[in-house]
Amino acid sequence: ELEFLFPVRATGGDRPAALVTPAALAAVFAAHTRPPVPADYPERVARLQFPALAGYLRGFVDLVFEHDGRWYVADYKSNHLGALATDYAPARLAVVMAEHHYVLQYHLYLVALHRYLALRLPDYDYDRHVAGAYYLFVRGMGPDHPRGTGIFHDRPSRACIDVLSGLFEGSAGR
Repeated sequence: ELEFLFPVRATGGDRPAALVTPAALAAVFAAHTRPPVPADYPERVARLQFPALAGYLRGFVDLVFEHDGRWYVADYKSNHLGALATDYAPARLAVVMAEHHYVLQYHLYLVALHRYLALRLPDYDYDRHVAGAYYLFVRGMGPDHPRGTGIFHDRPSRACIDVLSGLFEGSAGR
């Protein structure tokens, strides 16, 4: 488990404005969404209702691991999606990931991992060191199920993670 805490900065000036809003996040996803994330995910993010963020973002990643020099985040989900293996097929999982905003969650986890590794690995490079996020839907995983059932994987682009990280840093993703 990896705990993370990072500042969410606002723009400067007499009356600083928070940059992290549903609209700002939706813009990032609109510019960087690609399969396996459903194409309508930016609209889902835009409909979120939360006040503009400023202060600190804190969270916990279930698992961070390294294999062959590549780093991963993993999260376990116990959602009941049905009784059949097909209920946990990759295409179905992509829809569930968007519906529950697990897509946003793992993007935040990867921003945290990106920042963590940048501080700790002298030759860190996202493209070389980060292999993405795995979401393991444990009710859909079984020895008799087809390979990959109950497993969602994505590796957002470096550009996406850089823009998100910049948004939280107060640079509006620039």
